[in-house]
Amino acid sequence: MRLIPFDSLLATPWKNGGGVTRQIACFPPGSDIGDFDWRISTAEVSQDGPFSRFEGIDRRLYILEGAGLDLRFADGAQRLLPGGHADFRGEAEVFAALVDGPVSDLNIMVRRERIRMRAARLRIDGAQAIDHGWGMAALFVLGGELKVADGVAHRFDTVLLDDAAPLTVSGKAELLIIGFEALT
Repeated sequence: MRLIPFDSLLATPWKNGGGVTRQIACFPPGSDIGDFDWRISTAEVSQDGPFSRFEGIDRRLYILEGAGLDLRFADGAQRLLPGGHADFRGEAEVFAALVDGPVSDLNIMVRRERIRMRAARLRIDGAQAIDHGWGMAALFVLGGELKVADGVAHRFDTVLLDDAAPLTVSGKAELLIIGFEALT
């Protein structure tokens, strides 16, 4: 298990100047944007623009702060609001328009021929065992405070779980639990 505080993440500006990305975790260790199996990051989007293309990647996007995004795809559109998510292929042509000002989002990407991903919201109120059952998982704190063996996770902090062993946590928090399973 590893606690990753949000304030420890490096903000990387986009080439087009439309925002910044903070990489939370990437697997396997040492991989980069071109050869990861899975990747979790946040972004601050400050202007309308196209998404970067990622061949062979499946993406899931959540709005963390702000009013939302209007996502325009070749075959239609979707308004992404806080509390919801959008799933799409990384090679799709996607244009994002801000609904009402800048947004922060959470982006989960998996290489579709190698990894399957699932994600669910979870509320913690007191002590609770989390038994995710997947080889690797991440707990992303949407709000509140989560106590784990290595410390305390606050809003937008992440706890990486390296194996399928249950983890006992406590506190009062809203989480997004993200599980990753290798396809063989």
